[in-house]
Amino acid sequence: MLGITTSPGVLPIYYRTVDIEFANGYTKLVREYGAFHALYYVYLGLYMLSMAGVAIYAIAKKKIKSHLHIFLLLYA
Repeated sequence: MLGITTSPGVLPIYYRTVDIEFANGYTKLVREYGAFHALYYVYLGLYMLSMAGVAIYAIAKKKIKSHLHIFLLLYA
């Protein structure tokens, strides 16, 4: 996944084009997404669900002595 997200300068698989547009005193970043952009959102969603699953499992099995660890895990 790191290769996909750091590829804009080399391969057009995450972003096809990225331009900066200046209009009426503001700057806007104009992006055209590549083929793997949706895959990145799937990856992020699965990552967040797995983190929540680990926290729920730890609470249910009482594997963590302090709830502070769970909050830190979910915050990260």
